[in-house]
Amino acid sequence: MASKNSKDNKNGRNGNSNKKAVKKKNVWRIPELRKRIETLILDGSLLSGGYDGIYETIRTEFAEQLKEPGYMLDKPKFRRKVSEFLWPERVLKQLRDAIRHQMDMETVCSRLSYIPPGQFLYKWNQLKGKAPESKRTEFVRGVGRLAQEISTESDEPFEFPKSTFDDPYPISLVGKNPFIAFLNGVNLGVPYSRVIDENSARQALIVAERRNAAAVVLTNPLDIKFVKASGSGLQVNRARLAGTNINPGVFDEEYAKEVRRIAEKRPHNALIFQTLAERFVDGMQGWAKIATSQGKPVYSGSVVIVLGYKDEAMIDTAAYWEAHYFWQLELNRLNVEKQLVMYQIANARKNNLDTRWLEDELDRITKRIARTRMTNVTDWDFKRYYNKVLRFVIDTLHKTIPNSTVIGMGTSYITLDGKIVEINIPRHTRSGGASNDLLASFCDSYGPRAMRGKLADAVVICHPYALNCKWTKRENDQDGKRGDSDIFVAPIVVDEKHIRNVLSDHIRAVPGIAKSLFTEQFKAGMLCLELVNGTLQPRDWSLRSMQDFVKRAKRKSKKVCPAEPLYIWMMIGTDTHIGSVSREYVMTDNGCALGSVEAVFELMRRENLFETRRFPVHMFVVNDDPVQGHNFPTQARLHPNRMPYMKLERWMNEQMMDMRSASPRRALEIANEMRMVSLRQILIRGEHWTAEQVRMLIDMLIKPHLDFYDALLRRWVASGLSIRGISDISGEIYDTRDPGAINWGSGNHILKSTDGEMVEGFIYAEVLRALLGGCPSWIGKDDLLERLIQAPMYSSQAIAYGCFSTPGGYEWGLELRDSPTKMAGWGDPLAGWVSVDLRRGNYSRIMDERMTLKICGDKHFGAFTRTPWAYYVMGMPSTSTDQFAEGFGGFPPNNTGVVFVGLPAEGPKSGPILVRSLSFQWMKQILEGGMEFDWESFLPNPV
Repeated sequence: MASKNSKDNKNGRNGNSNKKAVKKKNVWRIPELRKRIETLILDGSLLSGGYDGIYETIRTEFAEQLKEPGYMLDKPKFRRKVSEFLWPERVLKQLRDAIRHQMDMETVCSRLSYIPPGQFLYKWNQLKGKAPESKRTEFVRGVGRLAQEISTESDEPFEFPKSTFDDPYPISLVGKNPFIAFLNGVNLGVPYSRVIDENSARQALIVAERRNAAAVVLTNPLDIKFVKASGSGLQVNRARLAGTNINPGVFDEEYAKEVRRIAEKRPHNALIFQTLAERFVDGMQGWAKIATSQGKPVYSGSVVIVLGYKDEAMIDTAAYWEAHYFWQLELNRLNVEKQLVMYQIANARKNNLDTRWLEDELDRITKRIARTRMTNVTDWDFKRYYNKVLRFVIDTLHKTIPNSTVIGMGTSYITLDGKIVEINIPRHTRSGGASNDLLASFCDSYGPRAMRGKLADAVVICHPYALNCKWTKRENDQDGKRGDSDIFVAPIVVDEKHIRNVLSDHIRAVPGIAKSLFTEQFKAGMLCLELVNGTLQPRDWSLRSMQDFVKRAKRKSKKVCPAEPLYIWMMIGTDTHIGSVSREYVMTDNGCALGSVEAVFELMRRENLFETRRFPVHMFVVNDDPVQGHNFPTQARLHPNRMPYMKLERWMNEQMMDMRSASPRRALEIANEMRMVSLRQILIRGEHWTAEQVRMLIDMLIKPHLDFYDALLRRWVASGLSIRGISDISGEIYDTRDPGAINWGSGNHILKSTDGEMVEGFIYAEVLRALLGGCPSWIGKDDLLERLIQAPMYSSQAIAYGCFSTPGGYEWGLELRDSPTKMAGWGDPLAGWVSVDLRRGNYSRIMDERMTLKICGDKHFGAFTRTPWAYYVMGMPSTSTDQFAEGFGGFPPNNTGVVFVGLPAEGPKSGPILVRSLSFQWMKQILEGGMEFDWESFLPNPV
């Protein structure tokens, strides 16, 4: 029987081997079929006969073609196809434009009269977004009151979930490299596109959902006007910038009829009056529309909400006006009572009756009126109303935004796999240029936190009007050991292009979002923090990259995440300071001393990256001070761990005495300790002769690591990368500022050591070319090596200008320099350079029409800043802080380590820019502990 079934299956469903299987044909390739359906739609057949009518018409008119073998007109598939023809891209574009410009739906529907009204309404709501059905707002009497439901809320103090430094709110881990997304400064209420899929907050939630974020942190979600009028002109100007529209659905049922009448008829002599409660409900409905789609959450994970400055101000204001309303009621009651008593007294006197008891009552009421002043309301009452309003706001947020939890008011803390993240809420709402000091303000006062042991592993500053995304590091040292913390400024998630269009005819920049967007540095986006190899690393999403991700996500199943972009990776190994007494070293078991840059080489070597296509780095730059030089009396800058000779001699002799009586194994341990101590003592004495420092760099940074440089150049060639220096762009035959794949800079240390007569980068470039020229991969390729290994200079300063790209990819601009053009303080190391560029224009003559990566060193801090025209990055040095910081201004301790930058090969819109930092102490821990390092996660998707 089994044999028979097998035979039947082999021969076909009917078991007939003689019957030839009919090949299925694509019915939609029948000539004129598509065109005929489109004609039927446009002539109104869908309105009159529906899908079934068009189906029967096509079956009749194309009966002969459909009789051919292989053609089958499946009815459900036909219906879906007709629906696609009903909504071609040109019609959808018209609808989106109509929604963006807030055109009346009925007017648009009448222009597309061939579309059934029900289907038009469905598509309109789908594009515009529709909030879930919600309860209407009941009219609340009194100015500034938030809701009638507040009266039923408890007036006991609200207890937030634990979110302190000592007891942070835990985030459950998701995926291999879990991450959290910071959805900051949506400011719902500012102008935004009415097409829901173009809403930047919705796009951010889609990114978080598709990339499987462990949590979304939501801060500064609303922008609601909650104060009384502040001047006629200012009130109108703010109104012109408002993104809210009249929604009759949020008004109480009786007044909603009047609202509809005014909104439709627009009579000149009628106004619409909207209470704070109605504005609040309107904002919540906006969030419901953003956070849900067809009744399901757009982001299915945990949403952590932290209330900020504006939220607190709104709650305080609503609590005040709640108290004010009941004060006014009591005062009115007493005044009415007083009038009644006075009327009774007048009548009694008129009739010669005794008025003494009435006069006593009048005196009592008068005293009560004198007491009933708003200024006399007790703090106890204000706190009661505050607690009620706070509970109402939190309850409403929880009901509106799926899976949300309000964890705090003001600065709060969360934890991700033991890493503490501070959500820092600034105590002001300054905007425009005034909000550019967020990073500097925090870093200029972080010291006491570090001394108290209360500085988190990462601090994310969330301000409602932040100009852009920023980062720097600060040392977080405890118990005699080095540590560091990453300090970020989260950008705000608003549709900057749409708002700029709204602002195009505005002159006055009132405080708030307008003032920030009038600032040229403004760049919207979303910051994500990813846990990679035990460290928190940023993903800096621009608004355009989120939009591109969402477009790609639409073309895929909801369970599939769009592919990550390919990246061009650059390693910044600046300020190696060979010869410095303050240079940090990892001492390997075989006695090799590795600085920060060499430690990275060793980490790669241990993972066997040099011999495979897994090698991730395409470019390498040493911007500033490869060697320490002798620009000041370095012999007078003694390392505090430097042992006097006699102490070292005595210690060595003691060790030798111990060795004589020790077992062979113990003797070997003592000998190894003596070796390590001796080598370190030599290193921390430094090398003061500049020529010997140059020799040391060649022996420490080049010769032992040719495999790194070889692998980098091989990866460059294999990836098809090309670089155009400024000479290629300007048409000059030669230019000293041309960059390469490997770039050796020079610094002021060697310049000052040689009276300004000597730079050093060309020496290392020539040595590396010569050594690589003897390697199998590069024999006979001297011209290529000369082009790819550069020591760019602008006169006596290490500066390079150029462009680089992959085949067919985006051409990024490149600017390398030894030092930023200006410093505006240590708190925000890149702020001065960015501000200077605002007034310098296209000084390199190559930065027009392209995003430029600008990299510098010199200041010994890791940092980045995103602007609309460039991405600024500062590399970290190989040295720790020395006595220079103590004697010349007391600047904060240096960062020590290496920085990597990953640029999406297809350009800024194709994905987030990645900046990865490796601190020296973390590398030391990995190397000395023999821990594995996942380079594929750390530097993902190299092109």
